[in-house]
Amino acid sequence: MNIKNKLSGEKFYSDVYNNRLQIYKENRGKSCVYCWYNFFDHKFYVGSTINLNTRLSCYLSNKYLNKSILRSKSLIYKSMLKYGYSNFDLIILKYCDIDELTKWEQYYIDELKPEYNILKVAGSRFRVKS
Repeated sequence: MNIKNKLSGEKFYSDVYNNRLQIYKENRGKSCVYCWYNFFDHKFYVGSTINLNTRLSCYLSNKYLNKSILRSKSLIYKSMLKYGYSNFDLIILKYCDIDELTKWEQYYIDELKPEYNILKVAGSRFRVKS
């Protein structure tokens, strides 16, 4: 399933790594529900964050992804390392207040059934120490 045909988000970014400065500038201090779309295998991941810039800096760090894979089974991290950032688009599905993040993330997980999401309940890892 091509998520871009199923649902359009509030913002769409391609070539995320090379456009990261623009993305950081446009999303400073924003909380949102986001989607990573792999246009190589057409799979995707839905997540939420209270600060997109902080979360994005983790995704864009190979060191962070490799370290995290050692302690978790994250399919999105493994896929980003395997296919490279150039094969992923970032879609901001919804900007929302922090207190609405879990509700909207669950909505999009239920609606889109993302293949890279191991956990099917939004917020199930929220505030969980690895």
